[in-house]
Amino acid sequence: MRAQIDPLVKRKRNSAALIASWFVLSAVPAVAIEDPKVYPGILCQPNANTVRFSRGISGTIGNSGSVMSTFICPVIHDSFNDPSLIELAHIVVAGAAVNCTIRSRNEIGGASVSLEPSTIQLFPGNVRKLTFAFGPGDFPNTASGAVWFVCDLPPGTGVISYRVDENDNEN
Repeated sequence: MRAQIDPLVKRKRNSAALIASWFVLSAVPAVAIEDPKVYPGILCQPNANTVRFSRGISGTIGNSGSVMSTFICPVIHDSFNDPSLIELAHIVVAGAAVNCTIRSRNEIGGASVSLEPSTIQLFPGNVRKLTFAFGPGDFPNTASGAVWFVCDLPPGTGVISYRVDENDNEN
């Protein structure tokens, strides 16, 4: 005959095991949590108020003027755990001669950091994806600062979309 365990003792054992598991799991380093954000090009703004531009119902923005114009595309930076949070960024543009950089500065307006794209992919219809890949320390002002793209758009070109991948919890 097998001895019966008191239900109260059984609950206490289960509770103790659950608490022990929680302590073990809380001691394990956190896994990196990706936080990608994709923005429509329509969020970009011309740098000067005299620039002629067009916004498309498809979420794009373009230079409809007759001269090269600079456009600024803001990024919502909402992860402040580590100075090297941004891992990957890209901007998709329409037009062959579009040049873009990604920039950052610290929260009090300190020195701006600017990076050129590391790769450029070509797609049908003269669409290009400019990708910016980052290693540790490549983008040092992002921990509590601002991030944005700057694009020089020749007439007839535009920004379709852009994306920034933050890592919320990298160790």
